[in-house]
Amino acid sequence: MIDKGRGSPIILIPGIQGRWEWMLPAIEALSVSHRVLSFSLGEADAGTGPGTSFDRWQAHIDRELDRAALPSAAIVGVSFGGVIAARYAARRPQRVNSLVLVSAPSPRWTLSRQQTTYVRHPLWSAPAFALASCRRLMPEIVTSHSTWPARLAFLMRYVGRVIRFPASPSSMATWVRQWMALNA
Repeated sequence: MIDKGRGSPIILIPGIQGRWEWMLPAIEALSVSHRVLSFSLGEADAGTGPGTSFDRWQAHIDRELDRAALPSAAIVGVSFGGVIAARYAARRPQRVNSLVLVSAPSPRWTLSRQQTTYVRHPLWSAPAFALASCRRLMPEIVTSHSTWPARLAFLMRYVGRVIRFPASPSSMATWVRQWMALNA
């Protein structure tokens, strides 16, 4: 868990990779004018609480708001974190000042054939998933920086966080399966 900055509170929920550390540049930028709380999905899901990961994430967000003595906050979900954020907002509207979904999938979204393979065989599919992720990320990196040295520096910092704080393909697949079951 990270709690950084001052100002209006934000709970920032990371994407499917599940690590708040991958969101550190956004956390640092937002913490200039906001109090930003974030957590890793795996740590919040590690408890033995009842229900699905979504239930444990909801309980974790409640505990973090209580720990921070906050009755409510803006809830920001990035990509898969947007699914978690929307579910939290629907179930706890009194604790949500605003809801921000960043690149979140549509409620009608379904797995492609390739994504179904990733979910069925997460460890075998990890290299293909990583390559596909790089292809999707590169246009964003190119757009976000004006020079190739700046792009390369940004990319190296990002890769460093990925290596230092690895994602869990098995956990990611479990979370997607639970999400799909919720929508069934």
